[in-house]
Amino acid sequence: MRKLGFLLFSAALAAVASGAEKTPLRVLMIGNSFSLSVMKQLPEIMDAQNDYALDITSMYIGGCSLERHIKEYEAAKRDPEHRPYKIDRYVTGQGRLKRVPGNLIEMLDARKYDIVTIQQASPRSMSLEDWEPWGDQLVAIVREKQPQAKLLLHQTWSYRSDSERLKNWKLSQDEMFARVRKVYADRAKHFGAGIIPMGDAVRIWREKAPASFRRVPAAKLKEYKRPNAPSYKGDVVGRHYWKKSRKTGEYVILCDSSHLNRDGEYLQGCVWFASLFGADAEKIAYAPKYLKPAEAELIRRCAAEAVGGK
Repeated sequence: MRKLGFLLFSAALAAVASGAEKTPLRVLMIGNSFSLSVMKQLPEIMDAQNDYALDITSMYIGGCSLERHIKEYEAAKRDPEHRPYKIDRYVTGQGRLKRVPGNLIEMLDARKYDIVTIQQASPRSMSLEDWEPWGDQLVAIVREKQPQAKLLLHQTWSYRSDSERLKNWKLSQDEMFARVRKVYADRAKHFGAGIIPMGDAVRIWREKAPASFRRVPAAKLKEYKRPNAPSYKGDVVGRHYWKKSRKTGEYVILCDSSHLNRDGEYLQGCVWFASLFGADAEKIAYAPKYLKPAEAELIRRCAAEAVGGK
């Protein structure tokens, strides 16, 4: 039944693509939550563009490293019913399609892609040793299955300055950025791949931001009552949120200092659009309603600068 569901899903996607007015750029993302967030606002950006069409698939496992991608691939070879990935898809003119489970073998065999993107899990992005041999193996698989596809590395970003991981690693935000940037540049040269410069875009935004992020003191945080939480303004990475405790059943306020917030998701969508199509991010027509015009303009400008390598 699950196999039948996947076949029906593939057939539906083929029908959608064949019915589109423009031939869409076909993209497969092999990633984790850092690539899943591409799907938050890139579809809205695409819907507002008249000259471009996109057919993009996100296959992800939260926190998935290159090592785990290879292990899940081997598991799927042993058991075709092993489908650990969540598959999200957007097609211009048809919107978002229903989420389904899947595995890497199915997705690489299903159809041809113009672009395939990979990335390392963010905590392991700073060291070349954490890329080997898994990165070489994944790239070899992709190029065997999709020889016509262009390979792009989705550059990760440095965490917000209040990250406990940065504290434990004894790293500053700038040091994390420098290490990530160096490793992605090295791997891009090694693989003969391009880079989607999302980490650069975050860095540029931080340099141009009208106000710097300030950590909320623990005493101040205790004053917040659900559903209220501190503003995430001051960075495009990080936010506070409420979650029900499994132990007590009560809601507690938590901090995510590694993932993009809503402003960051818009930045990511702009960077991806400009990178995929070689377009000018400053000419993107869509902007979220929650952003002030000047805020959206700054985000688009930072995306354009990152992709243009200015």
